[in-house]
Amino acid sequence: MAQTTPPGGRIGRDAGFSRPAHEGSPAVHARRRAMENHPSSIGARKLRILVRLDPELASARICVRGVLTPANLYALYCIARRTNGLQPGMPITVDLTGAQAQADALQALHSSAAERRLPATVDPAGAPCWLTVLEPGPGTGSRR
Repeated sequence: MAQTTPPGGRIGRDAGFSRPAHEGSPAVHARRRAMENHPSSIGARKLRILVRLDPELASARICVRGVLTPANLYALYCIARRTNGLQPGMPITVDLTGAQAQADALQALHSSAAERRLPATVDPAGAPCWLTVLEPGPGTGSRR
């Protein structure tokens, strides 16, 4: 039995389901907005994070490279929570001197440091977390 090709030349699960989106459709606008707000639209790559621990677990330093945005701030918070879990109450320095940071992400990080707690979405238990933030370096700067 010979296999026939459906109209449009597609075979399998893609057969007949490919409809081009119209330029003015809400889906196209939503996709374009999402792409504009994505960290990669401003030249950002993945965050590169290195956690350095004191041998006696007296302190930790989280070194961040890349661009810190509200979209990837949650990942940084999760790493801070795991680091804090090793020795609760240990001073943790978030070193952004080699990173760039968007202003709203930097402000959220500073407010968590001032409250001495991570956001409830990251740490529902609300364990004390002693964060210190080192600002992005002069060559990197913060972005709006």
